[in-house]
Amino acid sequence: MRAPTVVSLAVVAAIALFHGCLSYASPTSGSTKHANSVGKPGTYTALAIHTGLSGKYKVPPYVKELFVNVIEEFPPSNGHHCLLLERLYGDTLKQFTSNLPSQRRDDLLPGIFSQLITALKYMHSIGYVHGDIKPDNIIVYKTPVNAPRVVLIDFDGSLSVGNQTMRPVTGTRGYRPPEDYLKRPADQYRRDSWMLGATLYHALVGISPYGYEYSLTNDVFNEMAKEDIAKKMVQVSKLDANIFYPTPKSGNAHLLELMNALMTCDVRYRPTVSELKPTLLYNLAPEKRVRVFLSQVLANHRSRKSNQAHHEVSANSKKTALPPTM
Repeated sequence: MRAPTVVSLAVVAAIALFHGCLSYASPTSGSTKHANSVGKPGTYTALAIHTGLSGKYKVPPYVKELFVNVIEEFPPSNGHHCLLLERLYGDTLKQFTSNLPSQRRDDLLPGIFSQLITALKYMHSIGYVHGDIKPDNIIVYKTPVNAPRVVLIDFDGSLSVGNQTMRPVTGTRGYRPPEDYLKRPADQYRRDSWMLGATLYHALVGISPYGYEYSLTNDVFNEMAKEDIAKKMVQVSKLDANIFYPTPKSGNAHLLELMNALMTCDVRYRPTVSELKPTLLYNLAPEKRVRVFLSQVLANHRSRKSNQAHHEVSANSKKTALPPTM
């Protein structure tokens, strides 16, 4: 269920508030917090999402329902926004999947991740990345007749990146991709892909793909030190292969195919959500499969054109200018 409440803070922290500070199960009054100043990374993410023209990017009109809704924006005061946001009721994806038997996961996760892919396709098409995708930043709520619906929250790590490569502003242990540990600018759209794949891993296994080590003696997972995670992720980058444990299992082979594609170790060959195979999304979609397939074919085409234009601009910028003719 979704209902309005008043929150006073920057857009980024406003969305994060629904994850970290308020209960999803029962209504509470709004609260006021200091947050990121206007103009810093992520500040306008939610506003950009809800004011963007979804039809322009050939995504379904319901796509904006996949993000926490901004009911009203008030003029900035002292460098901060005051927003009227909807109140979310539901469970995080982590809570939702914690008690699901494997068969139910196989049945419900395709629909959930199809929605998340649609949300990210739209977000990326307007030049933004989420930057901190994980089970705790996805709200799942049940509807009377349809499959569970999702809402993507917490834009604290969001960036407006356009066609630039850059470094991330935040991330969560266990879900960050290998390139984060190489300490150089990288494609942030493909970074979102990895984190979505890591989130799918958690939904299947119940633990993040990295950040923990299994103790055979005690049959438990122990949290790794920050330095050890960094070493392991650098190793993953060098090997160009995932070395997580346990290996996820599913009766739905398409879920595993999606996870493996999204968690391609080399960021250069990892697909963005718009570059995923149309046939894969067709097989995952619980309904309107032909529409999903055709939408992804168009997304593939636009992505290729965008990449081609970006490479042409980059090539032209590297050409040495000739001296003026005397």
